[in-house]
Amino acid sequence: MAPGSSSNQVRYELVVEAGPRRGEVIAVDKPVLSVGRQLVNDVVLPDERVSRQHARLDQGADGLYITDIGSSNGTYVNSVPIQAPTRLQPGDVVEVGGSRLVVRATPAREPPSAGAPTELAGWAAPEARSWEAAGSWSAAQQPESRVPSPSAAAEPVLGSSAASGGWEVPAVPPAQAWPGAAEGWAPAATAPPPLAVRAGFGRRTAAYLLDAVILAIPTGILNFIILQPAVRPIQGLGATVDPSEAELAAAVSGLFEAIVVFLAIVWVGNLVYYVLGWTKAGFTPGQKLMGLRVVNAAGRPPSFVRAIVRFLFLYFLPVINLISILMVLGNEKRGLHDRVAGTYVVHQRALEAGHY
Repeated sequence: MAPGSSSNQVRYELVVEAGPRRGEVIAVDKPVLSVGRQLVNDVVLPDERVSRQHARLDQGADGLYITDIGSSNGTYVNSVPIQAPTRLQPGDVVEVGGSRLVVRATPAREPPSAGAPTELAGWAAPEARSWEAAGSWSAAQQPESRVPSPSAAAEPVLGSSAASGGWEVPAVPPAQAWPGAAEGWAPAATAPPPLAVRAGFGRRTAAYLLDAVILAIPTGILNFIILQPAVRPIQGLGATVDPSEAELAAAVSGLFEAIVVFLAIVWVGNLVYYVLGWTKAGFTPGQKLMGLRVVNAAGRPPSFVRAIVRFLFLYFLPVINLISILMVLGNEKRGLHDRVAGTYVVHQRALEAGHY
């Protein structure tokens, strides 16, 4: 689509629902707009996950298009990475780094916004929130405009004729609370965490290896306490010229029992290590070091049962373990264990910045 004069039917705007410019409305007021981290861009998104020159918006008579111009982390439209110029429709969600932009169309003869980015009509921009502060949030702290009430019926709201000077504007509701919000947890979108905040294969593998190193320490101690004493009788019989069958049977039986006890303790220890980490804190020590969190679709740590299911699919069955890890390389950045348990691994810093 070659850039041309803007359509005489609609004017496009981008409502920033998440990211450094959250709560702003960006007017698409030129035929071509550059998007990136550098200040020379028309749309500046100060986010280290955004490339210096990340994407381009082209507005012409046939609509609005977005093109990724070789960015490092890609550009997503409705959670799907784009490979070519993609036409945007009102209500489409564009993800660039940690920012989520919702496309809105307004009548062309509505006067454009002047000066600084405008506030969203009819609702207050939600404050940034951190994971640690989530437990203190309650439904009563939601902006009133998020929950329509009879007393507010006379006030203009987004999408009404009063809010748009007599013109019907497609309503873009603010992010609704995740299911957990009713129980006192942080508000967020009704959809699962967007792709931009999900952790990729490299960081997740590094966390996995860090946890393996941490667990290797008690495993080594158990080896000296349980296995080594059971191995010594076998070694002693090896130096005997003609050990009796009773002595040999006793030594083998002792070694077998020691191996069973050793494996049982290691397996239960691993189970407690991962399940308690995921359910109580949302992370294991290795994931904490890599800045990761394990959450469910409500943004909370997974339940005890789901954490056990996740552990079994990730650590107990070797073949499934390998398949599950490789599936993280897919577009959804979720392994089989995540899909079965209904969990997501996200960046801690993105949650603290409110990029969800």
